[in-house]
Amino acid sequence: MTERKEFQIRFDARGCIGAGKCAEEAPEHWSLNLSTGIAEPQKPIIPEDELDENIRAAKACPARNGRGVIRIYDRETGEKII
Repeated sequence: MTERKEFQIRFDARGCIGAGKCAEEAPEHWSLNLSTGIAEPQKPIIPEDELDENIRAAKACPARNGRGVIRIYDRETGEKII
């Protein structure tokens, strides 16, 4: 049986500027709450097959002078992916 690799999304909502780029890039994984103007990940723990879409969402984030507010970590090693 192959072990299923998982990743954790850490999202700094205080730094979110409500541009919605994450939701544009990965609408099945991110949504923009229109009442608050804050983006939200659909789930904080993702399987490996959802990693690429969430990396694209993180890279698209213009908040914090282009550094973004979405961080993704390998749950097993703690390594920062982005």
